[in-house]
Amino acid sequence: MGSRGTRWSDAQSEIIRYVQSCSGATTAQLREQFGSAVDEILDNLSASGTLLSSCQGVLLPNGRHEREYHWRVNLDRNGVPVKRPLPADPCRPVLDVPGDKRGWVRFMAQMLGAYFAAKNYAVCREVGLPAYDNGGNKHGTRARADFLAVRSDLKDVVIVETKSCWSDFSSDCKWTGYLALCNRLYFAADPDTAERIRLEIAQSSPEVGVIAVARDFSPAAVTDNLSFIRSARRRTCDVRVSDLLWQMAARSSGFDMGGRLHGGNAFEKQSVLWNNFRIR
Repeated sequence: MGSRGTRWSDAQSEIIRYVQSCSGATTAQLREQFGSAVDEILDNLSASGTLLSSCQGVLLPNGRHEREYHWRVNLDRNGVPVKRPLPADPCRPVLDVPGDKRGWVRFMAQMLGAYFAAKNYAVCREVGLPAYDNGGNKHGTRARADFLAVRSDLKDVVIVETKSCWSDFSSDCKWTGYLALCNRLYFAADPDTAERIRLEIAQSSPEVGVIAVARDFSPAAVTDNLSFIRSARRRTCDVRVSDLLWQMAARSSGFDMGGRLHGGNAFEKQSVLWNNFRIR
């Protein structure tokens, strides 16, 4: 299946056939049919131009407004689903990818933040993680997530550990403790390191996902720069979501608990980020 000799995975092909048979489908319908892991597949199919999406606001029964994406298959002149990179916007400059490790980790967090925020997640970088005593009382720990995202319905908590290189991953012995603190756990790294991580954890940690972040940044869309090369298996989150949201708010405020203002939030100023790329 596919034009120009291209191939899709079995899961991608099944989704393409379903959307085509229904003459279009919403993200909610696809999640109901294929599960929450469909989000990553949709992003890859969208980045390749195979699926096209439109967005509209919907009013939920609780009175809240939320964005709803409707998907359709992009067919070539022969009626075959296409698979090709979408063209970059020539009017947008290419964002310089930092060469230093700290800058690269921040850059990956920015890509992840834009991606998840576009999907109705609250996002934050370098968030302290809570723990509980036997009585269920919260207390602070030194554990900190590189990147944390919470979906608007509060039913999906995602932690992403961003790795600057292979040694950054191999020297990390604390990440297994994060599995119980989220619904999905990922590692994010440059494509070569991400593939090495994927092979390393293939047998030992089947529940952990891996995201490859392109170093040759394309300004066409964030989804062109992120590739979910291994899906994360959903599990129960043992942390109260309200506690995670408090941690995110405290981290993003710019103030510490002593009342000292450090300025800004966990990400760069808005003009640095949004003037250089867009969300599809």
